[in-house]
Amino acid sequence: MMLPLSRRYLDALFLGLVIALAPACGPAKPDVPAPPSAQQLAGGLDDATIAEIQQATDAVDSDRGNADLWAALGRAYEAQGVHAGADASFTVAADLRPEDPKLRYRAAIAASKGGKLEKALERLEVVLSLDGNYGPAWRRRGTWLLDLGRAEEARAAFERAALLLPNVPDAPIGLARAALALDEVSAAMEHARTAFERAPDEPYVRLILGDALRRSGQTEEALPHLEAGQGALPRYVDPWSESASRARNLDNDLSDRAERLVQEKQWDAAIEALEELRALRPQDSRVALRLGVALIGGDYTKRAEEHYDAIFEQFPANYDIATGRAAAQRASGKTARSLSSIDAIIARWPDRAPAYLQRGSTLAEMNDIAGARAAFQRASQLDPGDLRGPLFEGQLLAKLQRYSEAAAVLQNGLELPGASPPLVYFRMLLAAQAGARMGGEVIQATLDRARAIHGDAADSLTQRR
Repeated sequence: MMLPLSRRYLDALFLGLVIALAPACGPAKPDVPAPPSAQQLAGGLDDATIAEIQQATDAVDSDRGNADLWAALGRAYEAQGVHAGADASFTVAADLRPEDPKLRYRAAIAASKGGKLEKALERLEVVLSLDGNYGPAWRRRGTWLLDLGRAEEARAAFERAALLLPNVPDAPIGLARAALALDEVSAAMEHARTAFERAPDEPYVRLILGDALRRSGQTEEALPHLEAGQGALPRYVDPWSESASRARNLDNDLSDRAERLVQEKQWDAAIEALEELRALRPQDSRVALRLGVALIGGDYTKRAEEHYDAIFEQFPANYDIATGRAAAQRASGKTARSLSSIDAIIARWPDRAPAYLQRGSTLAEMNDIAGARAAFQRASQLDPGDLRGPLFEGQLLAKLQRYSEAAAVLQNGLELPGASPPLVYFRMLLAAQAGARMGGEVIQATLDRARAIHGDAADSLTQRR
């Protein structure tokens, strides 16, 4: 006998739970802090946006040593203009992968957007020590130095950028701004005209050229440029930032499509999308889990088992992957192997309920009724608000036609602290009460309680009973 996996269990596989970190191997990693609180940092945003950030936060919390997950959290904060969250997240990502200049570059940009220009410049020094030939980094250095009033240093940075970015207006515009700050109007004019030759239709270029012309006394020539550039902001070439944006957009599109396909149970299409997403995010345990769920949902049990074996090796300290692996083994008909995996999970995480639910369902399939009931009851003790323990136990007893016992178990579950029973729970209780030939008053009391919680939706209980 095989009890179905609940929707809440499958949802848990999507979201990820907080886990213990596995012992590190190889070079020592930096101390990794807890991720910043989405509620505290993003409290002014709408609930849906906070939930999205919280999902990225939960993923980090499940695998804190994963630089890609920290970077994804940084992008989530950055997209919403929460600079403190982006700063903190990109900084940890860069510390976890110190040889990657792009992560430190993102951390520098996040600091600058939060108004911490000195910190941004310190991080940019590290970036340039790792890759001194990335022109946009020199251009940003010049821009931030200008904002701090350090025009001579800024000019030197723009001059270096000019050698690395010969065909775009970025460096000449920076040099023109530095010259204007130093009151070197003739030099500013020369650099601004160079930028204009490279990008005659760029509004910000025309704004700077107009300012240089105005300050040189050429007001009539300056006016059309100033009008064309009024209110313009600079647009610079920056492949590292652009590639991050493109990757984020592609990731989000794939992720949203995969989520929709899973909800619609279009398993083959969902698997295809998730495999593509996993290729883009090989270190993201959430994507790996979602792919496993889709493989089981599509009844690709052998592939699911192989997939979970592979990602369990990759993420050995992830509780959800461990329980998903046991579920895949059971779905493949390897009940004994599944039970062995579940027992190992319980030995490692004795205070977490989901594995006990799995143990109960597996033992029920093996006709160990006493063992199954004990496992369901232990799950309920560990998490009284999760009614799957009494629900699964009640289902088991009802299948054995022990209706009075089933009704008693289910009724007791209603009294557990924090219990909020779904309609399926009431439907099972009513079936058990009817099977035990309990009186109409008892059944009516159950219906009344269901209506108090679910309103008119509870009418479906009488229609289907």
